[in-house]
Amino acid sequence: MDCECSRQYFTWSTDLIFLLEAWHLSSTAWYVVTCVILFVIGIVHEWLTTFREGFEQKRRLEIASHGGLWENGSHVAQFGMRENWHFGLATVLHVLQLVFTCTLLLAVVSYNVGLAAAAIGGLGVGHFFFARLRTANIAYSYGSDSPSTTMDGMSLG
Repeated sequence: MDCECSRQYFTWSTDLIFLLEAWHLSSTAWYVVTCVILFVIGIVHEWLTTFREGFEQKRRLEIASHGGLWENGSHVAQFGMRENWHFGLATVLHVLQLVFTCTLLLAVVSYNVGLAAAAIGGLGVGHFFFARLRTANIAYSYGSDSPSTTMDGMSLG
């Protein structure tokens, strides 16, 4: 059985179909462009993770500063439309992050060394630059003496 889709080993081939049949990497130039795109998606994925966590943390701190808004174990939405807007934006950011995650996962399971390396490399570079911001936000929310800033530059304190 000589089926290309049942391959379970990594290759260096630059002639492959990635994600869609229309995305046929038939030349080295398109292969390199796809690797660059995957690398950038990895960096953006890590930035989005950091931004989303900061956004949700800022919302939690705002809720906590108004008395917690918890009544009998359930959340009481006293912010009205503003709370709905925050939840809607958080949902859109979450879905966008899932799309990036699935794209990067499919790059790795394409069993192509270049595509997998580009995806993992982008995640690594993005983590290097953005993970410190996540750590700073978490440290401040647990009572650190030095307030950090969110992704939009506003102080959490």
